[in-house]
Amino acid sequence: MNTIIKADIFFFITTIAVIALSAVFVVILIYVIRILRNVKDISGDVKHISDQARKGSDVLAKDISELRNDVKKRGVRLKELLNFFKNIFIINKGRKR
Repeated sequence: MNTIIKADIFFFITTIAVIALSAVFVVILIYVIRILRNVKDISGDVKHISDQARKGSDVLAKDISELRNDVKKRGVRLKELLNFFKNIFIINKGRKR
């Protein structure tokens, strides 16, 4: 008799867990469907959100490219400046001897 009560409790808890997980799955599915509707139009044209994401990524790539080129240019300048001071200090050390 004790085994039957334990089995009933197990099935009751399992049923509640399955119902809860199903409810969470349905809510997640509703959100996914809403997101997909915002991303694509019924006719298949890309909507405003994906256009903005594409344009934003293009602008970001362009900015990173400009930053990279700027760092290269200034890095060469910095290297030349450091070499200049390095040469001055080497010359001054040579004169002290």
